[in-house]
Amino acid sequence: ESLMLGLRLKAGVDLGELERRSGVEFQTALRPAVNKLAGDGLVISEGSNLRATRQGRALLHSVSLKLWDALPPQIQV
Repeated sequence: ESLMLGLRLKAGVDLGELERRSGVEFQTALRPAVNKLAGDGLVISEGSNLRATRQGRALLHSVSLKLWDALPPQIQV
């Protein structure tokens, strides 16, 4: 939930902070999806920060679903 809501913010979401709070390795789990979305111009990944581009915010539901699908099933609860 924090990941999806954080992407709605212009500043984005700090995946490192989410990892510290949850113990889930978001950066590792999401890296392939983030790379694809970044290549498509929908997100920007800088260090541990992930934010949606202007185009990505317009397609945020789709971006969020792609990130959600990239998470291992045991995390998707």
